[in-house]
Amino acid sequence: MKKFTLIELLVVVAIIGILGSLLLPALSNARESSRRASCLNNLKTHGSVLIMFADDNDDWFPPTGTSGSYGGTGGNLWSGKTGTLSPAPLASERWLNSYLGNPSDTAEAPFAQCVSEKDSLNRYNEYGSSYFRNNTLQWVKSQPKNAIRHQEIIDPVKFITMGEHGGLWVVAQAGRAQLGEFYNHTDMGDYRWNLLYADGHTQFTRIIPGQDTMGHYTVANDGL
Repeated sequence: MKKFTLIELLVVVAIIGILGSLLLPALSNARESSRRASCLNNLKTHGSVLIMFADDNDDWFPPTGTSGSYGGTGGNLWSGKTGTLSPAPLASERWLNSYLGNPSDTAEAPFAQCVSEKDSLNRYNEYGSSYFRNNTLQWVKSQPKNAIRHQEIIDPVKFITMGEHGGLWVVAQAGRAQLGEFYNHTDMGDYRWNLLYADGHTQFTRIIPGQDTMGHYTVANDGL
């Protein structure tokens, strides 16, 4: 049996190290691609649920506020787990949760979590969801004149209903997109987020602030 010399062993170790350094980025990219697909699937599920809610509620989007209290405008209250913010809306009070398995007030809500969300952002734990609704859809039962029906959206293919925080808030608060924690699946400055559109389709969308974020992106009746 041939004995390997020290030099030969070092060469083998070096080759293995080189191969490892080449494969690790590919493996990391593959893992993130899988996470991005899972996140996109979560939004797709929300799209289906929004349609079911509309079918049951005369074509309305869910109100802001909880199902137990029709007032209030803060936070994302449509779906998710009980958040850590105080006062925190309970999972049982969120409008869409009844269509998503009715998680208990102490349970996790994986359908509302982007697993790539940065710990420094932590919207899932604080608000109970990684996904925020478009503020144009904000309305309460006490102010029905502000409510919007699906049929009132001019361009459902372009209108965002829900999405990852960074992508959804580029227009209203563009400065937020300049913070690295708002980029879940890309590096800072690569303006791509998972978004849900009013026609029900989802897309990992590249958004250029000031160029692609005008018109029907966030405003249902823009141009009237």
